[in-house]
Amino acid sequence: MIYDTLIKDLEEDVGLINAVVGHEIGHAVMQHNWALLGMSLLNVFVMFWSFGFFQNTDEVVHSFGYKTANTFLRLQCFMAVYSSVIMPFFSVFMNGVTRVLEFQADAYSVSLGFDISTALVKISKTNKGDLNPDWLHSLVHHNHPPLLERIEAVSSLDKKKE
Repeated sequence: MIYDTLIKDLEEDVGLINAVVGHEIGHAVMQHNWALLGMSLLNVFVMFWSFGFFQNTDEVVHSFGYKTANTFLRLQCFMAVYSSVIMPFFSVFMNGVTRVLEFQADAYSVSLGFDISTALVKISKTNKGDLNPDWLHSLVHHNHPPLLERIEAVSSLDKKKE
């Protein structure tokens, strides 16, 4: 996503702005939005499919301490179970897919001849990002790869180019 703050953050350096725009164009050219839409639809499908098992089960509602069960409480209890049991696994999977897409968009920007590494470093400094977070925390909570991994991947692409 490109915002007007990008120009300020990259100090109006046209080459760096072009690198980031090239990255975003890479997402469009490789149709990453469709892949992410498909992943979101998969999540919705799994949610509705699994709700089919909960909708007539009063035991789940009773396990939350309610005496009687109605449609609202069944849905509320289901969402509590779904968001704490299924979503953590799905979000790790979704983060993994998104990271692959980010590496691909970086590679596209490099293929256009832009230096995305410098732009990533400047953006990370402005956002006060963690250069190399704990791998497990990053795997669970971050949908973009850590900065050092991205720079390493870009530099290996530059070496292949030469």
